[in-house]
Amino acid sequence: SLLDIYVRQVNDAPDNFYKISDLYNYQEPVQGQEDITVFFEQDKDEVIDSLVFRYPYFEDFSPDPQIHEPIEFYWERNDNLDVDTDMDKNKDTTLTTFYRIEMFDSSDRVYIVADSLSHNDCIYSDLLMSYSVDLKQEFPVYSSSVYSGFTDSLAFLDINNTTKYDWRVVAQNYWLRDSSEAISTGDPSSISTSSSIESFYIDLTLPSADYLITSNHFFSDYFDMYYFPNEETIDKDARLQIESLTQGDLENIFPYKVENENMYQLSASYPDTGNVAFNFQVRDQALNLGRTKSILSVGRIAADFQTTAQSPDNMFSIQFQAGSVEDGAGIFIESKNSIETSEDIPKLDLIEMGYYIDVFPHDISMSKNAIIRFDITDIYIEEVNPWNYQICAIRDGYVYPIETFFNDDFVYSYISELGTFGMFINMSKDQPIPS
Repeated sequence: SLLDIYVRQVNDAPDNFYKISDLYNYQEPVQGQEDITVFFEQDKDEVIDSLVFRYPYFEDFSPDPQIHEPIEFYWERNDNLDVDTDMDKNKDTTLTTFYRIEMFDSSDRVYIVADSLSHNDCIYSDLLMSYSVDLKQEFPVYSSSVYSGFTDSLAFLDINNTTKYDWRVVAQNYWLRDSSEAISTGDPSSISTSSSIESFYIDLTLPSADYLITSNHFFSDYFDMYYFPNEETIDKDARLQIESLTQGDLENIFPYKVENENMYQLSASYPDTGNVAFNFQVRDQALNLGRTKSILSVGRIAADFQTTAQSPDNMFSIQFQAGSVEDGAGIFIESKNSIETSEDIPKLDLIEMGYYIDVFPHDISMSKNAIIRFDITDIYIEEVNPWNYQICAIRDGYVYPIETFFNDDFVYSYISELGTFGMFINMSKDQPIPS
């Protein structure tokens, strides 16, 4: 008689496969242009693995706003990578090969940047598989030597060009014979291999800069401006575009980098009065081009007669009396929604409103007080009365309330020096007794 023998299906490990280590040669052209690259070879380690993945590089002007590209991972295509996917050999269950892309650093933290990628969804060509990942996302992280199917937390990758990452692709079919089995013990996997170095840094942070405007002590019609980038920059000369939003005039200035300082300086004449856009551009170590754009209003202080200057949003004005300055001077005013302080604002019985202005240069010497006004015509807050508005000066991170008066449609104060000011609410202020 014949004896029927049934062989139960076994979950086998996928075959070995390789990944593409030189990803920089495989990234799709940005906007179809081969010269716009997203990888840059820097001198951080003096070896080829000192690559950095960055924003697309534009030689002269980058788009505004700048948009980062996803990174494209590539690995070997093998349609027979896992015998468990062969329909002729597996009569019980025909499985599917799935891929998991992982990035890891020297601290043994493993970031799962993509998971459960079906083989059929990743086919790029006859020889390659591919998948794109946005590296600015938050990813699941695990720290064990073998992935168990559970992660420790969610975390972001370091995108500030300070951490070197390696990457790998893991092939599994995610099939467990018993629900009590762990992926690490019940589902054999295969990890991609490579014969060369494939690590890289990530720099998806654009440089920005704070600035300071001071008086030019040689020429009263000129000002000095200093930009302070928030990271190391590579340009010896940055670029500053000054555009009159009133007249349409455009001027290019190239601030120079101060020796042994990460600071740029320029001297220039005051633009015509009105609103002006300052567009400062500088490259970081990965050649990312960062922009710091500020809208300022330009005003003039006359020596012989009263003058008034407005903020760009017309929420604020400052009035100078005749004879406030000896030879006349130019000023800049910037409106801000927030400002950094060293104090706990609520402890001062103050409520922030998001109305701040900066009046430059701070070092202008005035012989008479100026009047600053905040317009409250279009502001309505229930239970807030005009006398509850409080003007404060902000100096070195500290908030100083100054005597504030009110009219029907504005609040005002007297000041003896220029600087940063804000309008707050103080509900503890009592209504003044009419004189």
